[in-house]
Formats: sequence, C-alpha cells, structure tokens
Amino acid sequence: MCCHRDVETTTELVTHQVKQTQHIPFRQSFDILQLFLQAMYEDIVTHPDPKFQVLVVCKAVTVSYRPPDRVLLSWMSSPSSDMVADSVAAVLLQANLGVSGMKGMWHSHSDAVASWLTLPWPVFSCLMPCSCDEEVFTWSFAPAR
Repeated sequence: MCCHRDVETTTELVTHQVKQTQHIPFRQSFDILQLFLQAMYEDIVTHPDPKFQVLVVCKAVTVSYRPPDRVLLSWMSSPSSDMVADSVAAVLLQANLGVSGMKGMWHSHSDAVASWLTLPWPVFSCLMPCSCDEEVFTWSFAPAR
C-alpha cells in the first residue's frame, strides 16, 4: 500500500479529497450524545459554533447536534476517517435508543446506567498520525464482567 502522495508522483493519476456528510436520526439530549461518544472514544473535543453544539471525534469527524431530530456528521474522506465515521454513526444509532437501548445488556435500567458509567472505557483509541498523514487506530475491548 502506498501513500496518496505517491500516486501523483509515480503515475499520471491525480488524487482528490471528498467531504462527506451524513444525517443521523437522533431524538435524545446532547448529554446522552456526549455520554455515549465519550464512553467510546478518547479523543473528543468541543468545537465552538454559534448555532449548534459540536464535537470533533478523533480529529476526523465533526458531530453537530441539530435538535430536535438529528445529528449531522461530516468528515474528509479517507480510509481512517471513514472508519471513525462509521463507528460514530453506529454509536449514535445506539444512543438514540437511550439507556433503554442497553436494557438487554443488563438486568434493570438502574443497573444499566451504573454499569455503563463504570465500564473501563474508552473502547476506541486514536493514535498519533503516521508519516503518511493517515491516522492509525486501534481497538481495545473491555473485559467481560
């Protein structure tokens, strides 16, 4: 596998970046959104925006909370950013179910909230970029209780 810059120097092909945007149905509060994302990712930064509450996940995916019914994801397409965006979308779809979406994982809602908040998270870690400016990611899974 070669770096995207090598394509232009070794072939007559030209590379371009594509900005992707995805709307996710979401009817929960911003606090729920933030709770689920912080439980899953280490690198979450609040981004100032005059209209909406915005988080940036792994320096790759912008998550814009658009109440009352959606969240807007946007990112510059790359293999690593696409992977982060896919996982953020999955987390948000689960978070849209709220704490009740975790019912099957634990015995009761109060146990679910307590267990969720005490898990050894984050599960998804963002590592430093490699020499090709592509981010490298790793997963670490919480041990079974």
